[in-house]
Amino acid sequence: MIEFRTQLVAIHRTLSWNKQWPPQSTINLEDLPTARQIFDAEDLIVPEGKLISSNSETTLPASKLYCPAAWAARIPKGASVGGTVLTPDNQAVITSMESWQDHGPPNNWLLPISRRNHHLTGSCLDIGKLIWATNYFHFLIDALPHLAILGEAEWEPDWILVYQRRSKFVDAIFQKMGLDKKIVYTSIRERYEADEMLVCTMPNQRIGKYEYWGMNFLSQVFKPEKESKKIRLFIDRSGTAVRKLRNQAQMLEQLSKYNFVTVRLEEKTIQEQVNLFHNAEVIIAPHGAGLSNIAFCQPNTKIIELFSPEYVQTMYRKMAARLQLPWLGVLGKGEMLYPDSVKRNILYRDPSLNKDIILEPELIDRALAWAFEK
Repeated sequence: MIEFRTQLVAIHRTLSWNKQWPPQSTINLEDLPTARQIFDAEDLIVPEGKLISSNSETTLPASKLYCPAAWAARIPKGASVGGTVLTPDNQAVITSMESWQDHGPPNNWLLPISRRNHHLTGSCLDIGKLIWATNYFHFLIDALPHLAILGEAEWEPDWILVYQRRSKFVDAIFQKMGLDKKIVYTSIRERYEADEMLVCTMPNQRIGKYEYWGMNFLSQVFKPEKESKKIRLFIDRSGTAVRKLRNQAQMLEQLSKYNFVTVRLEEKTIQEQVNLFHNAEVIIAPHGAGLSNIAFCQPNTKIIELFSPEYVQTMYRKMAARLQLPWLGVLGKGEMLYPDSVKRNILYRDPSLNKDIILEPELIDRALAWAFEK
């Protein structure tokens, strides 16, 4: 596979107008002459968890995840293309434990880039890959904590590169942080050079390494407002395209006995979402980006995450472990809204990852019993 990808890179370079792209060599961030270690390495202890279904209960074993040290470096006369930072001699800077040799070049390395070269006066931070500017989870958890590293190093960028189209939540977050005048929205097909590129370790490497410094940073930025009374939240995904709760009306009837508040997060401001999660004692939600907001929960908030059988992604279980939040996974039945849809199969590499969820009443009762056990 690696050899095949290398051949693709060679073909791309031969056909491309830009013979310097993609770069042929790499350098690890910590090997740069100006590299500084900012945060120490640590372990994340994930306790046992439970995944329940209508006919079984599975114990997810405890584990220990290694979170590497965080580094930052300055690169005079550096550049960036599609989230990849380059040294003046055209070396790609590796910012995570995932090496270029192990995983091949990022997909955008095989895309042609335009002839548009831009120069930015001052220092520039590139906060990420393509999906990070359009997906709430990746922006909040993967992109923003770059600024925690630079803040600790006392380096302030003059410019911040954000990729792809503008997203309302991105604009709102940067405006809240007072950084909206520094943002440059760009595409993967443009090259940005700067007097100085600032580069730092990729936070949350390989989904599920929620470093303490990243989680602390988010709370400092958004400053959740604590209320005197706790609430119980059910996150309604009926307005989204995928992973909706098909028998939601039935579930809401069961939840009504426990005074749950039903919320559509897309109708709330970022700060309103932060405050809701911060003041919750129990949260029930289908798997989705909205659960990123558990980053703002107070310790011991109980998280009940709903799944379809084909897609059980336990990244929020790991985040809950970092934040000392009890977590329960609930496995319902999966059902495609348009099982034979050609469009759906084109849009999603694996359509089963986006199946809607059906929960039997007995399963909901078991989850509620777990949430309110004495």
